[in-house]
Amino acid sequence: PRWENSGEDIDVEDLLYTELIDFRLILTIIFTLGNNYKYKIRPHPREDRVQWQKLIKKNNLNIEISNWHHPFTSWLSEVDSIICPPSTSIYDMLCHNHHPICIDKIIKKRKNHILKESDDNNQILEYVCRPDSLEELINIIKLNKVTTAKEGFKKVIDSQIKSNMGDDSISNILKVLRENII
Repeated sequence: PRWENSGEDIDVEDLLYTELIDFRLILTIIFTLGNNYKYKIRPHPREDRVQWQKLIKKNNLNIEISNWHHPFTSWLSEVDSIICPPSTSIYDMLCHNHHPICIDKIIKKRKNHILKESDDNNQILEYVCRPDSLEELINIIKLNKVTTAKEGFKKVIDSQIKSNMGDDSISNILKVLRENII
């Protein structure tokens, strides 16, 4: 299949490539850092969390999968650092004062496989930590360096999602209901 607004040379294999390279990189990070850390994975809703469970059990990995029935914000409250590929979840992370480390620049040839409508093209990425190498990322984690979003990210969030910073989605829904029904 071809995707709207993407070049003729970009197809389903490119989408699979970026997902596989991200998966491989996350595992490489875990294996490089070793058992000195507790890893908590939040599978994407389109991922099969059972496959994560099988992978963890089969390879005796020090990884905990988030409770599937808990909101994303609950998982955020349980973690100290977040390492992730490009994702719209970065908006939620920033709204809740978490500053992720995005892995999109580590594998240089990854950028050759990006669909036009990919999260890789989201302007919010310009505001988060994006190491250029695995070594740089490992150094950030081992030295417990604080990552913060660059100045101006709130303006991007406000222009795209109009959310009150720090409010969780349930509070926002209750606020709208209260203002419009009561």
